[in-house]
Amino acid sequence: MAFNQRMIEQMAAWCFTSTELSRERKKAWRHFFGADDKRPIKYWGGAGDQISKERRFLGWFMFDYVLPSGEKPGELAVNRLYVGSERAEALKAVAGTRFVLAQIGSHIGRSVFLNLE
Repeated sequence: MAFNQRMIEQMAAWCFTSTELSRERKKAWRHFFGADDKRPIKYWGGAGDQISKERRFLGWFMFDYVLPSGEKPGELAVNRLYVGSERAEALKAVAGTRFVLAQIGSHIGRSVFLNLE
């Protein structure tokens, strides 16, 4: 079976709800959203709603955050959710994956210039 959208959604759901990750998820959330930073935040339209924030966080948490074990949450999710060739295919797909957040910095005509985080 090929790695697909359904598998990514299953991994995301596991990473977001797993009690095994609850402590690290809370710690990562504070880091990702700068919970200790008291400066006011002004989100771009729609970017501040809860679902949008959760999806951005999960992308970063699954593929960039490193757990104390050295694994990334996405790798841990694969190991908990899949077996056999499905596990091997999913691990191969998530190995080396990076989360990139980009925002439109400006545009001129049809050219769009991105700011990368």
